[in-house]
Amino acid sequence: PLLVIAGWGYPPADLGRFCRGLGQPGVGVQALAPAELPAGARQPVEAGGPFQLSDYAAGLVARLAGRGAATDLVGWSLGGMIALEVAACCPASVRRLVLISSAARLCRALVYACGLPEANVRALRAGLRKDPAGTLAAFYRLAAAPFPEPVPACVPPDSDRDGALA
Repeated sequence: PLLVIAGWGYPPADLGRFCRGLGQPGVGVQALAPAELPAGARQPVEAGGPFQLSDYAAGLVARLAGRGAATDLVGWSLGGMIALEVAACCPASVRRLVLISSAARLCRALVYACGLPEANVRALRAGLRKDPAGTLAAFYRLAAAPFPEPVPACVPPDSDRDGALA
């Protein structure tokens, strides 16, 4: 089985042509949005372990539990972050993993300089409350053409992109 997880702000229907191209005889391809994942309880991966699955990843783990066999996951953007988290925490559930336009995490941290500043994510949340259509349009523009050529390996913390969504 092959499960394709869409990114944030994009419905799985946008991946229809892509999924049809992946279809092979005897291989079912299913696309879903992160919002379609069942709400999962946040629990440590191991008893007493410090790491907890995100709600999306816990929902995917719950969905995969009913399949009985390891699943091939394809994750696009946020879907890739979710798939990566599940593969890292529950490797027996994932047979193969493909990430498309994804990152290890959304926000920048001391150990991950390539993420967005948290201020951008706060601005995105505020924009969605005030002007959902305008905020989504700005998000789509940034997602489609975020950097001038050539694409840098990661954006340094002092880049002018720090306020791009503000």
